[in-house]
Amino acid sequence: MRSSLSFRFLLPLVALPCAVLPAQQRRVSTSVDVPHGKVSVAYTPAPLGERSPADLPAGFVWRMSAGAAAKLTTTVPLADRSVVIAPGTYSLSARRLAQKKFELLLFRDADLYQKGIPVQVASLRLDDEETSQPNLGYTLRCSGDTLRLKLHWGKHSLNTRLHVLEVHRVATRIAGEAAELLLFKLDSARHLTRITNGETLLVGTALRKGAQSVELAIHAKRQGSNMELLFDNASLARAERMRKQRQEQEKMLAGALEREKDEARKSRIAQRLEWVRKDLTQWSALHTAAAALRETVTFKSAGIEDVRQTAAHLSVDASDKDGKLTLGIGLGRKLARFEVSEASFRK
Repeated sequence: MRSSLSFRFLLPLVALPCAVLPAQQRRVSTSVDVPHGKVSVAYTPAPLGERSPADLPAGFVWRMSAGAAAKLTTTVPLADRSVVIAPGTYSLSARRLAQKKFELLLFRDADLYQKGIPVQVASLRLDDEETSQPNLGYTLRCSGDTLRLKLHWGKHSLNTRLHVLEVHRVATRIAGEAAELLLFKLDSARHLTRITNGETLLVGTALRKGAQSVELAIHAKRQGSNMELLFDNASLARAERMRKQRQEQEKMLAGALEREKDEARKSRIAQRLEWVRKDLTQWSALHTAAAALRETVTFKSAGIEDVRQTAAHLSVDASDKDGKLTLGIGLGRKLARFEVSEASFRK
């Protein structure tokens, strides 16, 4: 799902500088094993006092941690009703909608959350707890294929339940390099409704390997009597934004270093500048690798055939034989097949 939501200000409720946090308030993490992978959350467990999530004004966006935003890392795809969250690392924020209703906003890059454009939006619920906890903290639990994420806040908690999706892995090649496709086994009628209504739905990711791994997002869309598969060059846009941001930071820090007279401050600025330059080098290398591929590649099915399938669900299968990749997208009793050419990704 491509979100059109935009938020101008994403301010933290608790904003303690990491450098002065006491030991018990430094960054911690919690994790849980899920089917075929692991999910973890890193955050700062700050004391909350008598505050409550219900005190937040409607529309307020909070990054769910002191200092830096809380970060969720998942090695498997997750789903919240019709929302699909691809494997990766996300910065988390919560936006209050009503008295006990929140939204969970997921941002792909930690430094980009202030841009206000979430990758995905999932549901959050405010619950009352029997016992109060003095510090902000997270609990992750998994039962079967259901992941429960809970953020404890005094006598309250923010909760969401996410469905752990199975993944079909396919080894293939993209533009002359080895690649792996992760195709999500979606089985919700909500996904079927969305895709048959012409919406674009995330059904997997592709990772082109090499010195710099390039990630592509795979979307499916119904077009009349046919279907389309779109491979979006996710790494290109992300690397372009981050490279520009690091270039601006490098220029600012280089100027500050030249003007600073205090040796202690100069040393800290120099350390920060060194880190920014190293990160800029990495993002520039990724940008170069991603720029060698087209921004979007679209494959159209030859048609949709009837199959003997009783349940209304969306399924994905794939095979790669003799260098020829065939993908099948099933929608209930309908099946669309695609032939994906690796040369199509070249510019």
